[in-house]
Formats: sequence, C-alpha cells, structure tokens
Amino acid sequence: MIDLPKEIAEEVVLTLEELLNLVSGLDVWPILTREEQKIVQDAEVVMGMLEMLGELEAGQ
Repeated sequence: MIDLPKEIAEEVVLTLEELLNLVSGLDVWPILTREEQKIVQDAEVVMGMLEMLGELEAGQ
C-alpha cells in the first residue's frame, strides 16, 4: 500500500470525483476509447474503496 500525505490523498479524491462527475454528467461514454472507459471504471472502483475505508475509519 502507498502511504500518501493527507493533502495529496485529498487532492487525488477530488480529482477522481471531478472525473466521474464530468463523465456521468455527459453522454460521452460511447465516444470514449476502451482505455478511457477502463480509466473511468478504475476510478469508480477506487472511489468505492475510499468510501468504504472512510466508513470503516468513522466506525472505529
């Protein structure tokens, strides 16, 4: 696991959120390349994992 400073981790989360909001707000999925679609899917997985981690930390 990579240990990032909190500021960098927060910036990564914001960037992923912006990417997902942009893609979900527009009907661009059909024009994305397979590689771009994979990046979006990976970002969705990472965001889900970060949300679960946040819930776990909040429960501790």
